[in-house]
Amino acid sequence: MSQIKTMTFWELAQKYTIEIPIVQRDYAQGRNDQKSKEIRDKFLDDLFDCLTNNKSIELDFVYGKVENDIFVPIDGQQRLTTLFLLHWYIAQKAEKQSEFEKISFSYKTRISARDFCTQLIKNKIDIADKTLSEKIKDASWFFLAWEKDPTVQSMLTMLDEIHNKFKEKDANEIWGKLIEPNYLLPKDNPKLVNLIESIDEYKEVEKVKNALIDLKKQPIISFKFLNLEDFNLSDELYLKMNARGKALSEFEQFKARFEEKIHNEKWEENIDLQNTFAFKTDNLWTDLFWKNNKTTFDEIFINFFAGIAINLYAQEQKIYEDDTEKEQVKKELVSKQKQGTVTDDAVKKERIEKRIQHLFNNPSSVSPKDFNTKEDFEYLVKCLDLYADKTKNFDNLRPQNIDLWSYCKVGSTIFNEFTEVSGVTYKKRVLFYAQTVFLLKNNVSPINQDGFADWIRVVRNIVENANIDNATFISAITLIKELAIGCDNIYEYLSKNNISSNFASEQVKEEILKAKIIIQNSNNRTVIFHVEDTKFCKGRIIFALYCIDVENNIDNFDSKKLVKIKNVFDNHFSNDVSNDVSNDVSNDIRRAFFTIKDNHFYNYWGTRSYTTNTMKRCLLEDLSQLKSYFAYGGWRHYLKDLVNQMIEKTPDKIAEEYVCPSGMPEWKKRLIKETDLLDKHCVGHYIGISNDNKYVLLFRDKKRPNNEKDCEKIE
Repeated sequence: MSQIKTMTFWELAQKYTIEIPIVQRDYAQGRNDQKSKEIRDKFLDDLFDCLTNNKSIELDFVYGKVENDIFVPIDGQQRLTTLFLLHWYIAQKAEKQSEFEKISFSYKTRISARDFCTQLIKNKIDIADKTLSEKIKDASWFFLAWEKDPTVQSMLTMLDEIHNKFKEKDANEIWGKLIEPNYLLPKDNPKLVNLIESIDEYKEVEKVKNALIDLKKQPIISFKFLNLEDFNLSDELYLKMNARGKALSEFEQFKARFEEKIHNEKWEENIDLQNTFAFKTDNLWTDLFWKNNKTTFDEIFINFFAGIAINLYAQEQKIYEDDTEKEQVKKELVSKQKQGTVTDDAVKKERIEKRIQHLFNNPSSVSPKDFNTKEDFEYLVKCLDLYADKTKNFDNLRPQNIDLWSYCKVGSTIFNEFTEVSGVTYKKRVLFYAQTVFLLKNNVSPINQDGFADWIRVVRNIVENANIDNATFISAITLIKELAIGCDNIYEYLSKNNISSNFASEQVKEEILKAKIIIQNSNNRTVIFHVEDTKFCKGRIIFALYCIDVENNIDNFDSKKLVKIKNVFDNHFSNDVSNDVSNDVSNDIRRAFFTIKDNHFYNYWGTRSYTTNTMKRCLLEDLSQLKSYFAYGGWRHYLKDLVNQMIEKTPDKIAEEYVCPSGMPEWKKRLIKETDLLDKHCVGHYIGISNDNKYVLLFRDKKRPNNEKDCEKIE
């Protein structure tokens, strides 16, 4: 094939700029795993043997494509990088820096690898006995962040190995062998020596010898070079051929595509290098995510990008143009709604929700198209800069004196929770969005901790007491965006402004009521916060306010009585309602409930038990039922009476001191007064009342007994 040429690294580097493309893997021959070490040792041994014993070696094919005097290798990246490092090392030792500076060798996989190669070519290192990699890392031009780049790490390891192998050899002699393509003389080629000796009998022997020498001189280290552009290969085939070895991580691929989009859109014109997306990604922003988790660094990084994209879609309610996708979504909506026409707004909303859900489930699928405008890009950069600013340390920020419950583990932060590899719920995303909005608006250090804590508290209460999923996420973000207008002093804002969003309207209404109580008297703040933080209320205290008659008239607010209500919650309803194991109420509370009002509290839930021929009722299955049916349901007046009694008496005392009215069924009197009946015979908390109300069946341990034998009959 006429297009194949035998070349040396020096010839190739003199003729073209060598540029390892974005789609290539990191430099692997310098890795510290056993397999890489074996490959590295074998390759260096072969190079050393040839350069010191005047043997030739051909390193197989190096092929790629040439565009504008730039050679982009498809195959040969590892060998070319090792040869580049070997030439650099020998040039340093032989003091040939000025010659070496004429070549151009670069990596596009990461800006840190690219910059490292540039600086390595430009700068001289005094090679002494000290470990070479340490000398390089000590250099003024070396950025510490480069140590996190796997290609730079591998290059440093390889340079140490090259130094160990060649440090005792004459660098000038080896330099000549590297850069002179015709250095291997006939005397080192046995076949040529035999040929020359065989013609000694002929005339003009010296002339023939010299001619043969000119023809047969060959380089010590060479490879077969093939420019694939000569074969008119498509870019698709080029990319497929390049997909070998360890592929780039999903984040690196995203980053490469994003850098290309930024360049094409000219979003960073007239920006200094250190302020560019590429530079910050490999330095300032890398430090941010690296320090939090080194093992899943790339995943955390890409999760952050996907998370910002999700929040942006909800905040801006815009999406990239895609006619094919539009038509597909339109067809789906028409089929679903069974009508012939669907509005453009409905299609857009559906596309946004679909994209949010897709990114939620597959954050690694984030694409540059998810940041489709310059404004989107600038918002992303602001968010990254905000949390990467080491002087403000916002990634470690946590609101003071607030329990964030399951949204933020002990020792964690809202930022850390948002960048987790898994488990980032929609509710956590709303909380992070709220924090980010506040910090972007108040980007100072130190921040107003009281204002920040109040803001996060209000958002926490809303998030906890609202259903936030893919269908409601946009509405949740829209609400927080509206409330963020007054995030600096949220209670002042809530007390004076109407909220147009309808999302979580009941909780927002409560937050407005609490804000007015706090603004009326700042001393009320503490008790309200304490009630909010109880496990029973978890941000929703409207029932507690109902117990002190404050729902419609804040002038009735009595902080001392509210403290007493809070104490009842803490003492009797303090189990974690999100934990099924400890989500029960005491049987004393059940017995006390029988004493309230008409003694029929159990009628909050009912059905028929056909196997026992009774009216099936429930005596409070757990705290969740207590909240849903009584605190926030139609039976709250029962619980209000009970709680107000429990301010002065414990539930067992209420039952003990209760005077049963005449005409009360005997079974009901026994359940109130006999403390062991429910404990022994009603583990599942379900009962069956006879049609004539003469007796009750306690369902022992089954919600659906097979017959009366599975029950305890109380008459």
